[in-house]
Amino acid sequence: MTNEERLAFCKTCKNRELDQQLEIVCGITKKTPAFEGSCENYVDERKVQQTIIDDSTYSISDLSDEVKTKLREQQDIFFAIVGASAAALVGAVLWALITVSTKYQIGYMAIGVGALVGFSVRYYGAGVDKIFGVIGVVFALIGCTLGNLLSQVAFIAKEQNVGYLDVISFLNVSLTIEILKEAFSPMDLLFYGIAGYEGYKFAFRKISSQDLHDIESNQPVSLLFAKFRIPTVAILFVVLSLSVYFLFKNSGGVITYKYESGAKHYEGATENGLETGIWTYWWENGNLQQKGFFKEGKQDSTWESYDEDGILSRRNSYKLNNQHGTYEEFFNNGQASVKGQYVNGRQTGLWKFYNDNGKISQQGYYYMDHPDSLWETFYSNGQIKSKGKFHRGEQRGVWYYYFENGSPSLESDYGDDGKLLIRNVWNEAGGQMIKDGNGVYYNYHPNGLVNETGKIVQGKRVGIWKTFSSQKKLLEEGEFKNGMYYVINSWSFNGKPMVVNGDGEYENYHNDSTGLVKEGGKIVKGLRTHEWEVLSMEKNVVQKSNYMNGLLEGNFQTLFESGQASAEGSFHEDKRSGDWTWYYEDGKTESTISYVNGKKNGTQLFFGRDDKTLRTETYQDGELQTVTLTR
Repeated sequence: MTNEERLAFCKTCKNRELDQQLEIVCGITKKTPAFEGSCENYVDERKVQQTIIDDSTYSISDLSDEVKTKLREQQDIFFAIVGASAAALVGAVLWALITVSTKYQIGYMAIGVGALVGFSVRYYGAGVDKIFGVIGVVFALIGCTLGNLLSQVAFIAKEQNVGYLDVISFLNVSLTIEILKEAFSPMDLLFYGIAGYEGYKFAFRKISSQDLHDIESNQPVSLLFAKFRIPTVAILFVVLSLSVYFLFKNSGGVITYKYESGAKHYEGATENGLETGIWTYWWENGNLQQKGFFKEGKQDSTWESYDEDGILSRRNSYKLNNQHGTYEEFFNNGQASVKGQYVNGRQTGLWKFYNDNGKISQQGYYYMDHPDSLWETFYSNGQIKSKGKFHRGEQRGVWYYYFENGSPSLESDYGDDGKLLIRNVWNEAGGQMIKDGNGVYYNYHPNGLVNETGKIVQGKRVGIWKTFSSQKKLLEEGEFKNGMYYVINSWSFNGKPMVVNGDGEYENYHNDSTGLVKEGGKIVKGLRTHEWEVLSMEKNVVQKSNYMNGLLEGNFQTLFESGQASAEGSFHEDKRSGDWTWYYEDGKTESTISYVNGKKNGTQLFFGRDDKTLRTETYQDGELQTVTLTR
């Protein structure tokens, strides 16, 4: 190869230089060209110029698998997440600052947060795979939600005159959702959607012609400001970690919350973000409402509650947020109305209930919230009214009932299986209507008129029974056959036929003179069928149930006066079956358990109003096995 041929070749090389004599030398070796055939340092200047002129970018979908594989060497999911987290946090804080300073929720902030997160994922992640777009979407939405939440936190802190961290330390899932619901506007969906789109769109690495050229030339692909990428990721990770640590570990001190009127609502100390020591609550009128002790964020020891006049109404004890220990309620005159005890959140042992004159109205034992063993009730004059035994909430054995003058009124026998047999019945004058399980039974209204009458044979109700109003009107007639009651005919309080020959719409009443309905549903062939409802004195539905051939079957629900469900589950052949759930009046779950053939089986979970687990109980075939309080 001649020297002229070498020089002609070098004139098209990007690496050529001129020495002091203005002769061409290699910019890499600093020597006069002496290669034969080809030069390992040769870079075609014409292609470089073309690449430099071509500043277009390429979509990820346009790249070959080979190019993507090469680019994946530089992508990093962890870096992308750290960058996205930092961007979401910064965007959220800026959102909150602007919102609080302007006192106006600006939806366009979401667009800025989405773009900031997207570009952060692009820079730190340098990704070409779809996962980076997903990261962009997720953290863009997190940033928007967090910005909205921090804005509300700032407003609350300002209103209550407390620190931001103190407010944040009290946030839980349910409270956070409640705050976001109150701040939500349908327009937010549009801006959040745009933010998510930006988070996805901007999350992917931009691929230039120069990048493709470097890959084709087997040269390293350069990243913009690559030398800052790893150091800033490390710094951001440390800052984020420390922020989370100090947020949840170092918030504390005395907190005071106020009503909108400015009156003090409650006050207490926190440590590591958890309530500790004595906490005091007030009614808006300034009177004491409640006071008690917290230990590591959970109610503990003795608590006292007061009515709006500041009079003590209840004194009870807690252990790990569960009622545990002595329980007392009081009348306004200071006399005790209830005395008993809880063990691990359940009524247990001897309980006494009092009249406001200090005399006992009833007393008996509880086991797991259910009356158990001997129970007695009393008239206000102290005379015994009834006595008998319970087993897990169901009457068992012989029960005795008395008139206020002390003479007997009824003896009934529930045996060992809970099936009622009427043994003896007397009227108030001392005349015996039922003797040794046989006779005609009469039950009376307070005005002395007959309420219900029918025949008793061998302790069981048999044949035709009739029910009358307090104005002597016939309301219902039915028949007992083989232990089942069949409605034959029924009438409304004003005499309108309801059930005729065993079919129709049935209702009975709280007060038969006013027609205030207590219960209603459909009767088919004399038996309850389909959906039935029970109504309160305030005319609100408090129970919904379903029947088939006179037995509970299917969905069952009880409700608070507000209409919110208090319990729901299902029955099969008059026995609880499947999953059951109980609720607080605000709709939060209080407890869950499964039933098999009317008996609890598995784990029953109990939750506080903060959605945290209070305790767990395990059952096998209806029998309690273990109780665990959540620490």
